[in-house]
Amino acid sequence: MEHQGIIISCIALLVIVVIAAIVLKKRSAPAKTEDGSSTSENGSAIVSAEQPKALFQFEESLPLSYEEEERIVKIEDGKLLAEIDRAIPVAAKAAVNADAAAKVGKAVEAHNQATEAAGQLYRAIIPKGAELADSQAMEGAKRGIFHAEKGIKGHADLMPVEQQQIDPNLGQELAAANVVGSVMDVASLVVGQYYMAQINGKLESVEQGIGKISEFQDVEYKSAVYALVAAVKKSSTFRFEVLENDELRLRELSYLKERENECAKLLGQANIMIDQITKRRDLGFDDYEAAVRTADLWIQYQQVLLQVMAEIAELTFTLNKGAVSRDSSYALLLPYASQAENTLEKLSAWHGDHMSKLEIDTASSRRKRQGIDGALHAIPALFEDDLGYKKVSSRTSKMIRRQRRGSSVAIAGDGLDLYQEDVTLVMKDGEVYYLPPAEQS
Repeated sequence: MEHQGIIISCIALLVIVVIAAIVLKKRSAPAKTEDGSSTSENGSAIVSAEQPKALFQFEESLPLSYEEEERIVKIEDGKLLAEIDRAIPVAAKAAVNADAAAKVGKAVEAHNQATEAAGQLYRAIIPKGAELADSQAMEGAKRGIFHAEKGIKGHADLMPVEQQQIDPNLGQELAAANVVGSVMDVASLVVGQYYMAQINGKLESVEQGIGKISEFQDVEYKSAVYALVAAVKKSSTFRFEVLENDELRLRELSYLKERENECAKLLGQANIMIDQITKRRDLGFDDYEAAVRTADLWIQYQQVLLQVMAEIAELTFTLNKGAVSRDSSYALLLPYASQAENTLEKLSAWHGDHMSKLEIDTASSRRKRQGIDGALHAIPALFEDDLGYKKVSSRTSKMIRRQRRGSSVAIAGDGLDLYQEDVTLVMKDGEVYYLPPAEQS
């Protein structure tokens, strides 16, 4: 009877431990990101030991420097604030979880002791329908035989049952997984909101810049750029449910990939149009001036689209929660940025050729009279130098100087990966703020 009670106790304890192990396994079971990287079931990215996930610390009254005051970002999303409020007690109640861990630990210890006390256990294997005979020496026990109508019909086969010892640290591991998992999820959401706010702010500036591009005749192209920026800006607006829900997040990444391809086509068109201008040779001044103004419009769109494509890459990195590197996120942008750089270099050389031929002085916004006009003014110019030149509009001179210098081309972001940094939250005047780490100089 005593052995039977021990066996029942062992089975019950094993069931508890198996259920706990299954819960822990489900918590860490990976789901795939769009590019095949792994994420946890709740959407937080799983990273290798070489890339630790961010954890957060909460400072109730952290003294901030002026520089830190300038850096902090207010967290305003109600759902995220609720998650922070929920996660902080979870972290603060680690001691309570430690008590729960101790209870699981005691159950594990009792199981291991019962296993040792029971000695070797056996499983009786008998034919279907047969019943073991009752033991006459021990109440409640069975004998290793089964009866027929005329006595003993056979003996049961006894197979040894392997009894495994359970890791005594299981309780602590389960409790720690619960606390760390909750905190890591919230830290990831805080970082995601910060990145998306930065991206959204930059896209607002880009959107305003498009409105300043005037005299552009291709209405369909301008409309397509407007629509693209609006679509990406919508994706960059922080939505708690998107970052929290793995399915919605992957759907947003797929949508963003389509916008990236659309941006690449528009950027490629701008690069081609600038390149075609550089192939026009031996232009007179009027045709050259017209080409300069056309080139200026295409360069503005080129720079807008490079910025949009860079923000799409940064948003892709953000929505992947750091599970995909920035290099991978910027992979499509780089060849188009290189193409843009090449067209601007060719445009600069093209200007050099025409400025030399047309004798243009952008510093004085004038050009030398040539041909018959130059011959007629040759003698007066001996007495008044300005008479040997014609005025060039200051607007045209500025365009030429700007285009000769070239423009900065967007490149892959090389800032801190905040998903791999500790997340510091600050309580100030009853509001919650995120304090991002200072950029390394």
